Amino acid sequence: MSETRKELRRLLSRQSRHLVLTHHAQLRAAEREVENRLIQSDLKHGRIMDIRKQGTENFQERVFDIRLIGIDGVPMRYVIAINSLIRVITLMKISRMSPR
Repeated sequence: MSETRKELRRLLSRQSRHLVLTHHAQLRAAEREVENRLIQSDLKHGRIMDIRKQGTENFQERVFDIRLIGIDGVPMRYVIAINSLIRVITLMKISRMSPR
């Protein structure tokens, strides 16, 4: 398992972090009929196919671009920021899991 993947799993496994969707992510979730509980389950239990750590100006925050197979079998892409919260910046259903 890659270091980035291990870091993400460690950060997501902390029970003290709450999942928060940005306004943009709320709109995308409603548009794509994706419930909050599904987002949380996908991030914690989905099968990660590709993960990229993104740059950020905030040294206390880590940003990840994640492509995964959700718990319902649907390929998804999430961009999340993690600090004291897990903040979903955007999400989208993707048609396939092709390498970047």
